[in-house]
Amino acid sequence: MSTNNGLNPRWIHVGLAYVIGAMLTKLLMVKEVNTVDAVKECGEVQQDQYGEKEMPVGQGLELRAGSLKGIIDKAENGTVILTFANSKYIDSMVNWVAQVEKLGITNYAIVCLDTGLAKWFAQHKSRCAYILTGWKQGAWSTGGENNCTSPGQQPTIDSSLPACKQACEQDQDCKAITWNKGTRTCYKCSGSYNVRANSASEIHLKRTTDTIWFARWKLLLRLLNKNVHVLMSDLDALFVRNPMPVLQEYEKTADIVSQRGSFPEVQSSKWGAALCMGFSYWRATKATQRFTSSVNQMIETSGDDQIGVNQALDIADVRWEGVTDAGLKMEFEKARVPNFGETNKGLRVALLPHHTFPRKCDEYSETNMLTHSFVSHCFEPAKQGGAKMKLAQKYNLWVVKEDWETVDVNTVSSFSEYIQQVRVEDRA
Repeated sequence: MSTNNGLNPRWIHVGLAYVIGAMLTKLLMVKEVNTVDAVKECGEVQQDQYGEKEMPVGQGLELRAGSLKGIIDKAENGTVILTFANSKYIDSMVNWVAQVEKLGITNYAIVCLDTGLAKWFAQHKSRCAYILTGWKQGAWSTGGENNCTSPGQQPTIDSSLPACKQACEQDQDCKAITWNKGTRTCYKCSGSYNVRANSASEIHLKRTTDTIWFARWKLLLRLLNKNVHVLMSDLDALFVRNPMPVLQEYEKTADIVSQRGSFPEVQSSKWGAALCMGFSYWRATKATQRFTSSVNQMIETSGDDQIGVNQALDIADVRWEGVTDAGLKMEFEKARVPNFGETNKGLRVALLPHHTFPRKCDEYSETNMLTHSFVSHCFEPAKQGGAKMKLAQKYNLWVVKEDWETVDVNTVSSFSEYIQQVRVEDRA
């Protein structure tokens, strides 16, 4: 059968299907990782029994390697401990694993942030639970005092900085605005970029949806929607004792349980402390799932999940026990009991006692740390791995041998056996 113009409807349908299919393929296409063998070692990219496929999270940022299967398979009693690492911090990652395995903890999953670490795992008889590539640290652009606002003012990008202008124009949310202290046209990226003026001659430009914090958040959200409870742990959150029995005590009283921190300052100054995403336990409750879905836009704007989460709690009018409009606030480093809060949507939040989950460790001795704490997640302003290693060594929490890199992986039969070989016998 043909139409009046002689076209066969069947072939019209076939043609449309082909065009639409091609368009969808282009939209969903992700770039190939160069080290193909490393990716294969970490799990084929394919649809699995959980009905998930790898998917781009933000422009330029991708989640890879077997979707969520590699993570979900690590869960015990519905909970997985999730940490992130790259090839620059292999020593810190090995130390973290040595700590948790010594405690008999096996339900941890390591997300690899580059294929260098994926190759390392493949060479050490293991694999990444997940591979995430494409995120960016951000780029620095330098100009004179006339090229951006002074510190403390609304950061803007002058059109005389071609790199910044070009980066901004690539995003549809970027808008040209007029600087309120002059008539020049400056470029301010709203929503998709985070622009910060550190000095009168430097500006920091990064796409917020390309940050590791945004990626971490999106991965957490997907796992919660699969009804997996997630303990988020930074590599410098070192397990002195198994924290899971303590966290499970909050099962009936909190949806989110977190170490307390002092960032972001807006919320910590208002409440006395804030949630620290570097050690936080997220239970896959309906209230948590609703909350995490509502936080997306705030994290897209700030590029930082800790800022976004605390802002969202503030907007949801979280009420903390003991915090009053008259100025009474929670304790931070002196807190010896948990604090509980609840939002106007019924989300229940708990902040852990600081003395057992310390963040500010200046006054802690090695004895106090090893005797009283469950997890040592000490703040270190210098973000380099060497500084974090020295801090761990200060509290006798660096538990890998000095010559750990010389251990012959060919002499062991598994990654756990390799970790046993590189770990010191005890802390004494």
